[in-house]
Amino acid sequence: VPKDTLSGLARNGVAPESIDYLFCSHAHFDHASDPEKFPNTKIVYDAETQAHVQPAYPINPESRFLESPFPEGRTLELTKGDFKPIEGFAPWDAACDFFGDGSFLLIDAPGHMPGHTIALARVEGGYLLFGGDSCHCEAHLKEFVPGSRMGFGMHKYAGRTRENISKIVEFAKARGDVWICLAHVGTYDTRIGRRLW
Repeated sequence: VPKDTLSGLARNGVAPESIDYLFCSHAHFDHASDPEKFPNTKIVYDAETQAHVQPAYPINPESRFLESPFPEGRTLELTKGDFKPIEGFAPWDAACDFFGDGSFLLIDAPGHMPGHTIALARVEGGYLLFGGDSCHCEAHLKEFVPGSRMGFGMHKYAGRTRENISKIVEFAKARGDVWICLAHVGTYDTRIGRRLW
């Protein structure tokens, strides 16, 4: 990766000290690392995350997860009670309206691993859907091939992963104003059927 998050923030005149919240889609190292680079930031995870990964390394030397992404006093884990009924966002019927104004919704999507979350941000002209590791290839957004491997070995719960992908596609197609951003793919525009970068 030629540039990291800090260089992107600097390029846009944003100091890491000014960031209030960092939303992690899940606790894998490539999605939840280096919180020390954001010293004033609350690190936000979905419910079940810490129960699934802790104790992590180095407390548990056998763990595949790290303790460092969960800084004491700065880790905010959502609870099931934070997810309330919502309207107008079918096929999802519940979300965490994080700022209370509908501008940023967190949606429980645990197929990849317990605590995996997707986010829906209202932007000019529509919504940006941050899919995290819902899938690792844009082809998964187009077609399911029953019986094929299609990368589902990367997910703890293959059935829930398929359900999550189906909901993402259903939502994007129904609205027509959604840009899908997958962590390892880039942004996918459902209106034109191709990647944006």
